[in-house]
Amino acid sequence: MTQEEALHRAESLCSRSEHCEWDIRLRLRRWDVDPAHHDAIIQSLRQNRFLDDLRYIKAFVHDKSLFAGWGTQKIQLALQSKRLPEKTIREVLLTLNQDELLNTLIHLLQKKMPHVQADSERARREKLLRFAITRGYTVTQAQQALQHLPVTDLTDE
Repeated sequence: MTQEEALHRAESLCSRSEHCEWDIRLRLRRWDVDPAHHDAIIQSLRQNRFLDDLRYIKAFVHDKSLFAGWGTQKIQLALQSKRLPEKTIREVLLTLNQDELLNTLIHLLQKKMPHVQADSERARREKLLRFAITRGYTVTQAQQALQHLPVTDLTDE
């Protein structure tokens, strides 16, 4: 694929949805574009505003927190794996509404709770706590959310 073809294909891709430089570099490799052309293509995409780190990070954080129910730690790790600027990641994560995050986590735990099998209420809460942590929430956030869940009677299970 020529540099011009790759550029047009990348512009088309970026015009449909947000992508970061890391995503585009992976695509360019997959499309077998000469590595000598990668930087020029990325530079052109940036100049024409097809690529924008801040815009990408904002969209990613919004989508993962709202639709996927991810916590800030999981979002941060995912963005860092895409080699995006840590300072920008932290700034965008600070804009998240903590009450909305807590409500999302409470909702996730309420949905998960009936499916958790445990011999005691303590064991059930520990499993829910681990679940929340794997979703990227801090221990403190998970404990706060668990306080909002009803205590269930395990004797009639």
